[in-house]
Amino acid sequence: MKRPSHRRLAAIAIVLAVAAFAFYGLSRPDPLAASALPAHAPDRARGEVLYHAGSCFACHKAAAGASDRGLPSGGTPFKTPIGTFYPQNLTPDPETGLGRWSELDFANAMTRGLAPGGRHYFPAFVYSKRLTMNWALTFTSSEKISRISAK
Repeated sequence: MKRPSHRRLAAIAIVLAVAAFAFYGLSRPDPLAASALPAHAPDRARGEVLYHAGSCFACHKAAAGASDRGLPSGGTPFKTPIGTFYPQNLTPDPETGLGRWSELDFANAMTRGLAPGGRHYFPAFVYSKRLTMNWALTFTSSEKISRISAK
């Protein structure tokens, strides 16, 4: 069996390095700046439209045995081909829900797929399908969404 030449190995190493650099460049977190959020007055009705348009409850259903199955408190197993995920709580609870999120946190989650700390959400988060909802940022905020989920 013939051994690969040093040039061939070097070429493969260069291609792999370029691919790794390109992957990082294309997938690195790119959060919105605070200045990207338009000024707006809170509007609960428009927030409710966003909540329903985003089908938030489809994934964030309460777990079996929850005291109020009507709240999007998460915990219901969501099976996918790559594993089972447990969607998070969307209620205004400051410990387990969106209670500590800012409008910028919400906008980055919905449009960039980024958690409040700046890391990517796992692949099950369908933020890429929500990119068309950018218009909603002029009408709503995480505070209003959390109020809606609490009713």
